[in-house]
Amino acid sequence: MSGFNPGNNHKQINHNFSKLSEDQLYWLHEQLFPQKQSERNILNINLLKSECLEYLEYDKNSEINISKKLETFEKISKKFFNWVSDSDIRKLIWVKNKIKKELQNTGDYFLGIKDDNNIKTKFRLCVFFEKFDHVTPSINNQSLNQTYLSTCDKKIKFIENIKEKWDDWEILTDNFSKWLEKSNQDTLQWCFNYISKKESFPTNIDDGKNITPIMILILIDSLNFENIDSYTLYIERLKKSWSQYKFKSANKVKSKYHLPLTKQAKFFLDELATLKNKSEADMLEELLKKEYQNLMCDKKGNPKYGD
Repeated sequence: MSGFNPGNNHKQINHNFSKLSEDQLYWLHEQLFPQKQSERNILNINLLKSECLEYLEYDKNSEINISKKLETFEKISKKFFNWVSDSDIRKLIWVKNKIKKELQNTGDYFLGIKDDNNIKTKFRLCVFFEKFDHVTPSINNQSLNQTYLSTCDKKIKFIENIKEKWDDWEILTDNFSKWLEKSNQDTLQWCFNYISKKESFPTNIDDGKNITPIMILILIDSLNFENIDSYTLYIERLKKSWSQYKFKSANKVKSKYHLPLTKQAKFFLDELATLKNKSEADMLEELLKKEYQNLMCDKKGNPKYGD
């Protein structure tokens, strides 16, 4: 410790650091107590905050150093990520994953926290991007020689490329996004389960929790499609599978109906049911299903007029 007297600085320290977000406090704790990695628990954020403020009160040099680093991340946020909003969780996750892929970073942990898609902020994005000193942006203009670009210019170009890819992807997924927005909770739940099961994704969703369109789009965003056609085919198969599911589910629900039949129709139905050893209701259902498949389904048995 520097021997700094905290008496006059206590209020200032609290003013500067007490309003930090949870991610910022967690990052701050890592900076001040790197040896406590195994003890650190983001669920006890108040304890982290208390330890950090107490430490900073007695170490003026650390306070100055941390303040400068926070200013750096603020500048990074404005310089590179002005187009990303903290409220747009889907975009934050997509950008983070895209940067990881482009820079071939496959680490499972980020800021000491297991890197799942449930916790993302722009601050974490900036911390992550600041770690990279070398990036190689794709440059179409041959007159631009990367050798003469500064590290900052390369990073700017790199993020510009990321932004262009996001804009293209957002346009491509717009129709599916609108379809999800119009869907009810049954459809959203089915889509979420379909993708999670198909791609072997852990769901981590509590029973009874509503599924939102954004949650499904985040799953779609995480898939690696080779091209536009592979994405289009995937979405078409998803919608077709949903139509088949609805068709089969509707077929399982039986309701009582009184159908007035002519004596001849009743005789035919009774004869067929006796021949096939079925009830009249089951026989009638079989005939209707056969006629429906002949007229309403294609050769593979898929509904012609589904969603």
